[in-house]
Amino acid sequence: MKKTVKFGGEDRVFEANLGTADLYQMLTGDNLFEQLSKYQNAKANDPTATRVIDVYKRLAYVMYTQAETSDIPTLRGKMDLDNYLAWTFQFEADDFTPAFTKEIAAIWRSSNRTNSTSKNP
Repeated sequence: MKKTVKFGGEDRVFEANLGTADLYQMLTGDNLFEQLSKYQNAKANDPTATRVIDVYKRLAYVMYTQAETSDIPTLRGKMDLDNYLAWTFQFEADDFTPAFTKEIAAIWRSSNRTNSTSKNP
């Protein structure tokens, strides 16, 4: 799924699909599903809240890069710390709002939703 979201004062396109978790793992070395389940109940005042933000910052980078890059070798080449940091340097800390995090989470969840209907045996 692709969706345009206001981020850093501009409309930007983010994309999530089956390959997003693989790209996230290339970038971070972590399994995205495990990371999201580990922190799913974290509250804003929870000490792990900063880790949740880090997961969503990296996920946002992956999803933005997916939307902007159609060539697979180029996309894979962008899954490194230098490219991630260069992307984050464009933004201020207050650009990464709770509303933006919710948008990224919604795009990710929508890519994992099943559209099939069970058949009765």
